[in-house]
Amino acid sequence: MPGTRDWLSHGFKRAASRFEARAALGWGVAVALLALSGVSYLAQGSRVIVSSYRIRQLTAELRALQEENAFLKAQIAAGQSVEHLQQRAAALGFVAARAEDIEYLTVADYPPAPELSVVPPPAGRSGTAAGLVDWWHGLARGFTGWAVSTAGKGF
Repeated sequence: MPGTRDWLSHGFKRAASRFEARAALGWGVAVALLALSGVSYLAQGSRVIVSSYRIRQLTAELRALQEENAFLKAQIAAGQSVEHLQQRAAALGFVAARAEDIEYLTVADYPPAPELSVVPPPAGRSGTAAGLVDWWHGLARGFTGWAVSTAGKGF
């Protein structure tokens, strides 16, 4: 069978070319995957570089804003000084109040201020410690009077 042999050798030749095609396809896929991973690595690296540059820019901007904020705080403090406020009030035409310019108003149903009188120490106690204790008691009585007079008024 001479024709069979040609057919058989032709099949083997074809099988070898199919094997080479599959090998070439496999190598092509491997090279494509390698190129894709390289491109993604470079893209990620460039994003990191851009991000770090942006962070440096924002950090420099933050420092500049903090310095400007400190400068503005110093200007506000200088503007709130007593001397500056007095000069500004004088420039606006304000004058210091005299005793005859002050008018006191009475409010109806306003509780009177509790009396803060000095109570002499009881007999038998003397010295600085007794005076301190008495001072403290007087202060506590005054606070209690204030608390009672302002109770329920939203203080």
